[in-house]
Amino acid sequence: MVTCKDQPRSNISDDDIHPFLDQGGILLTCSVHLARNLRQYVDRSRQEYQSVWSSPKILPWSAWLEDMWDTAMLSGQIPPLRLLSSQHEKKVWQQIIVEDSSSELVYPAGLARQAQNAWRLWLDHEHPHGQNRLGQESVNQSFFAWAQKFSEICRANGWVSQAELPWKLVNYLSATSPPITASVALAGFDRLTPAQECLLDFLQERGVSIVLYERSPRQARIMAQPCTDPEEEIRLAASWAFRQLEESPERRLGIIVPDLEARKKSLQRNLDEILFPQKRLSITSRDGVCPYRFSTGESLASFSMIRDAIVLLEFQFQDISLNSLTTILLSPYLPGWSEEYHARADLALFLRETGAQQVKPGQLAAMIRDQASCPVLLQALQSILPYQFGSKDSLFPQQWVQRFISLLQEAGWGQGRALDDREMNLLDAWKQLLNGFSAAQEIWGRLTLENALSHLREMATETVFQAEQGDVPIEVVGIHDCAGLQFDAVWLLGWHDGVWPERRYRNPLISADVQKRWGITAASEELTCEDAATITRNIFSSANEIQVGLPRVDGDQLLQPSPMISDYLDDKAHSQVYRIEELPRLYSLQKTSSIESFSEKPIPFQSGKKVHGGSAILELQSACPFQAFACFRLHVKAPSRTQVGPSERLHGSLLHAVLERFWDQVGDRNTLAGMDQGEVQGRVKTIIDSIFHEQLQSKGMRFSENWEDMMKSRLLDLVMNWLNLERSRDDFSVTDRECSSMTDVGGLKLRIKIDRVDQIHHGQDLLLIDYKTGRVSPSGWFSERPEDPQLPLYCRALHQKGRMVRGLALGLIRKDGVALLGLAADEGFPDKIKPFHKHELGQQYQSWEQMLQDWDRVLEGLAQDFLMGKATPDPRKFPETCRYCRLQTLCRIDEMRKAL
Repeated sequence: MVTCKDQPRSNISDDDIHPFLDQGGILLTCSVHLARNLRQYVDRSRQEYQSVWSSPKILPWSAWLEDMWDTAMLSGQIPPLRLLSSQHEKKVWQQIIVEDSSSELVYPAGLARQAQNAWRLWLDHEHPHGQNRLGQESVNQSFFAWAQKFSEICRANGWVSQAELPWKLVNYLSATSPPITASVALAGFDRLTPAQECLLDFLQERGVSIVLYERSPRQARIMAQPCTDPEEEIRLAASWAFRQLEESPERRLGIIVPDLEARKKSLQRNLDEILFPQKRLSITSRDGVCPYRFSTGESLASFSMIRDAIVLLEFQFQDISLNSLTTILLSPYLPGWSEEYHARADLALFLRETGAQQVKPGQLAAMIRDQASCPVLLQALQSILPYQFGSKDSLFPQQWVQRFISLLQEAGWGQGRALDDREMNLLDAWKQLLNGFSAAQEIWGRLTLENALSHLREMATETVFQAEQGDVPIEVVGIHDCAGLQFDAVWLLGWHDGVWPERRYRNPLISADVQKRWGITAASEELTCEDAATITRNIFSSANEIQVGLPRVDGDQLLQPSPMISDYLDDKAHSQVYRIEELPRLYSLQKTSSIESFSEKPIPFQSGKKVHGGSAILELQSACPFQAFACFRLHVKAPSRTQVGPSERLHGSLLHAVLERFWDQVGDRNTLAGMDQGEVQGRVKTIIDSIFHEQLQSKGMRFSENWEDMMKSRLLDLVMNWLNLERSRDDFSVTDRECSSMTDVGGLKLRIKIDRVDQIHHGQDLLLIDYKTGRVSPSGWFSERPEDPQLPLYCRALHQKGRMVRGLALGLIRKDGVALLGLAADEGFPDKIKPFHKHELGQQYQSWEQMLQDWDRVLEGLAQDFLMGKATPDPRKFPETCRYCRLQTLCRIDEMRKAL
């Protein structure tokens, strides 16, 4: 590394760094990650011989520039100009681009980032006064016009962009003394830009000592680690790190990944399983100290604490989406979360099952009030309802921030439970975000609520947050964050020819020739390879031991080692194979299934205790005893799959409600037959409209107009098809509609709801009808473990009340057709309701009463099994019965069957 005058700078080593810092020297780094790493390195070194020491001045280059700018401005050496943040600067570029564009841009924010980056590239390599040449050499003349406009706006408002800082400091301080006198050391800079060199030369001419801190290169022992695919390599790297720390806890380890962002989630999952299993096994993830950290942070908006705050604020101008509802209901940052968690989860499950797309805030509060299960959450929501800001209000950002803070305080955001250290850091980051948003009113001017929240969410998305973890032994580092780092051992993960050298894209707003002249890596393949070779060489001299993972395939793609590392590998580059099954901790827990003992001792149901579930208890007990036990004794609920639009369950409940209302009004077949088709259709439409208002809108469930129109049209077609079938029947009258009652089955008290009971044959025989929208048949009523015990149970309940049922029918109402299927005691029922002795499974009985008695025996047996606590994972038919049951991780039937 040389200066722009080709004058080499002097070097200092690890032995010199402590005296240098003790004498007040400033250590500047090329990245935030290196600054943090070197601070911890210095602190570890000093702990060996000092108990107290001053905090070392170790700063990344960008922070040092801002600090020097603020110091010079406070001392009056430069005029009071405002330094734009990166986000504010991007907004200025975006406004310029939008105003200049003759047509609407698809993604102006992306183009603004390109322009901001091009501006920084130019000022990193050329003096600001060379902007005329920018116009001559730029491949994009629009960018030249935008840059001129940007400069004019900054001068008029007294703003300074980050890219201008080195040149501005030299310009303003040329007539005065620099604001620093301490020596400066540079760490991790493979190359300095002309702007950096100009500032450093200026300081050196004014008496500031500039030196290079270069750590002693290490001679690495290089070993190759063959593996099958990238996923196995990640697991092996995690197991390698585990073994290294088991042998020497004081070791400093690195895992260097070229495509870190793409593999971050998989890495985190495997590292947690092997190195930090308590995060997965504990109720809370706060237990223990995580032994690793990533060099890259996460978007501030990706953290649930910040996401919940923004969602609460968005309630003020729009209806609540299903995802936002779930976010609020399950948020641990709202008051009462610890006490009401289960009730809120139940409400979230209910909303997912309905498939509702949107709910108004006031309607959500009404829904919670009706449920009477979440009083604390209800109070929080009611406290923010008066804050319903007008969607057309136009305020400055600072005014919006004041309103936002008041609303969140009223809602109790952040008070759901005690915050841990990371969440306290998130709270500080949120406050800084609001301060940055408030300071942008000169850029944005007045904003509507929707625009204000859009800008706030965008700023949160672009803000990178990384919590301070203290000193950790394992660093997971991206390829461009490892400059200047040193480790005891390193694993090079995923270094195949598909990702390294990486493909870079040059900025399209500046010509390739100009960028090649500047030495921009992305400007040509030659420069990209040169840069990759330099980085690779530095990494191979940064550790005493280097493991190189060599995955063979990725899906159907064959992988080859990166050409950048081929020269470092030879026939002797082999290592011990770290196998996952050798690890203790979590993986040993996963292997204990073969030696576990399973107790089949039942847990009887407590006498007198109420159980809710109705006929579904017997249905699940028949399907699988464990499923019934988990759902109705343990109250386990698997979340339904998220879907767009209304659920089948909601469709079914609406169909039931419409038919109930229709027969309430019509009563019997003769009245139906006396109505023409248009009259029937008009009546059904009116009923559907009223049902939608009562069951959807008044309860806060909102769908788009298109969805509601399709739902109503579908419902109308189904009901009309069904009523046409009803019109063709012999005379009947509907005596019971959606009738709720209690029944006793072998000591198990169940609340049931019978869809419908008809009187036929001049009021002497009862026909029991159950509406179905799925594919079922009377065959499901038979066997020791019936698939559909619902109608036999209803028949038993009516018999207990002295009402003798002579026919049972399934009312199939589907878009592919309608039908009335069932069994009867004798002839005289609709065609598809056959006498029981003509059904292949009913032929075994001598009489209708004998068949009903046998059903009663089966039902009582299922009820007794449930009451006695029979809970064996025993599906009626494996694997079909388990296909739609999502409790496999709880019952572990797959593991049990493998063991057998």
